[in-house]
Amino acid sequence: MKLMHRSYFLPDPTALESPLLPTTVVIALDEKDKACLVRQDGMGGLKGKGGEDVLGEAWKAAEGRVRELRSILDESCQ
Repeated sequence: MKLMHRSYFLPDPTALESPLLPTTVVIALDEKDKACLVRQDGMGGLKGKGGEDVLGEAWKAAEGRVRELRSILDESCQ
């Protein structure tokens, strides 16, 4: 997930978009939704939000993305 213009999250940016964004937040969850990796690269943040708020928002987005991907994988295995 990248932070864009200090105001927006951009989940799963393309290879073209990534170098243009100042901050990256990576949250990897295992099959039990427990964190196996949390990393921030860059010094940016979201305008008007503290670190916990930014991490919380990124975490919720990661959980949603995991559910979406698991659903796609489950459907493809049937």
